[in-house]
Amino acid sequence: SESGAFTFHAGHGLSLYPIGAGERGTAWLKLTAQGRAGHGSKVNRDNAVTAVAAAAARIGEYEWPIRLTPTVRSAITEIAALHGITADLDDPGFDVAQLLAKLGPAATLVQNTIRNSSNPTMLDAGYKVNVIPGHATALIDGRTVPGGDEEFRETLDRLTGPLVS
Repeated sequence: SESGAFTFHAGHGLSLYPIGAGERGTAWLKLTAQGRAGHGSKVNRDNAVTAVAAAAARIGEYEWPIRLTPTVRSAITEIAALHGITADLDDPGFDVAQLLAKLGPAATLVQNTIRNSSNPTMLDAGYKVNVIPGHATALIDGRTVPGGDEEFRETLDRLTGPLVS
């Protein structure tokens, strides 16, 4: 969860009370591919299912870069301090992923706020196993960090490829 207003038991007798601030935005997408319909027994390189599935796979496998907003930077620094860990986020060699591994359960408070995300959640195509559909869709659940909308759009444009809109 990215929200606040609940008690979080961080281990070692430590209870945290997060406050939701600057949550990621929602960017739901519907990807569409058009192809040549035909019989499933025939070779068809213009296959809408193949195109949309490949785009969905690229999107699902993509690892978004870490983008720390000022609010998230503060949260990470304070949560680390509560665990006796110094988090020098201004050090160019600092590894946020390593820090999250050290935070144990408390990492769940911030791990989904440090980058954009995009997860394929639904695929739809065809009506019969031996018919290649001329149309296929995929739905993507996208989330953007504050200020990350443009990076999200540009990255998804690149990942979808030329056969999918």
